[in-house]
Amino acid sequence: MRTFGLLFLALSLPALACPELMGNYAKCVPQNNRFETASEVTMSQLETAGITHYKMNFVRENGSKMAVDMIADGLPYTVTQVVPAPSARITTTTTSVCIGDILRVDVVMLWNGQRMSHIVTDMRKEGDQLIQDITGSFWNQNFTETVICE
Repeated sequence: MRTFGLLFLALSLPALACPELMGNYAKCVPQNNRFETASEVTMSQLETAGITHYKMNFVRENGSKMAVDMIADGLPYTVTQVVPAPSARITTTTTSVCIGDILRVDVVMLWNGQRMSHIVTDMRKEGDQLIQDITGSFWNQNFTETVICE
């Protein structure tokens, strides 16, 4: 019985591993034009204590910069910020988990306590491309989008 348990554990370990998504991408282009094209995209990852941490840095076409941190441990992480105009409290809860060769990032945003958006992004690498399949809703308007970073 012990041998069976060890064999099962050994066979299931690859399913727990997170995908290799690191890379520098010249641009990320939305296929349905729902998002702005980004350039100078960098995806890094680091494993600490068995948990994979991803960081995506990118510059949008308009020059604005953004960094997104994702901790692939299946736990929700919540951040609240206050914006001055119009005055609002925005709460973002992000849960990231690895499913085979996919990093799934689930984000719920609240605007003054009211659901503003719920977006699920499945990220995977195909060759030298980072593919992001995005589904969700923004103010109750559903959408799907695929963003290809090359």
